Amino acid sequence: MNDSDNASRLAEHERLVAALLRDPHALAVPPAERSLLQTHISSLIVAGDEVFKLRKPLALDFLDFSTPAQRRADCEEELRLNQRTAPQVYVDVLPVQGKADAPRLGGTADGEPIDWALRMRRFDDTQRLDRLADQHRLDAPLIDALARAIARFHQSLPPSPPDYGRPDGVRH
Repeated sequence: MNDSDNASRLAEHERLVAALLRDPHALAVPPAERSLLQTHISSLIVAGDEVFKLRKPLALDFLDFSTPAQRRADCEEELRLNQRTAPQVYVDVLPVQGKADAPRLGGTADGEPIDWALRMRRFDDTQRLDRLADQHRLDAPLIDALARAIARFHQSLPPSPPDYGRPDGVRH
């Protein structure tokens, strides 16, 4: 994929996200209660108590989200992975139906979905670890409890394949 392909797909994505933000019928909450967060690979629409994450349709050296099928697969994999530790946050993957200028989330509109969104429940942003650290509330007991929870989770997983992480595989 070249830069012009990325730019064209990204412009379509931006139209879709703008429509989801402004269309009063696109989401359950009114447009005044919606906001947008951006990462390098996703657009997150915060809508009341829910967050809808849409992958940007990019093809880069380290990922390829250039087709709706690839974006759906990535959303489903993120859901699978993160429901293991945060089932109260990660809800499901929804189709985006319609057209970029008049999309609908979920539902059963005619035709193939134009995109996919990972639906999450919004959590209390003040409880993020970076925020707790800024407030000097990230203390030793909390860090120890977090470390124990991570260790228990890792111990519950099967071991990695013997050659996982080898330099030649990482380079590939």
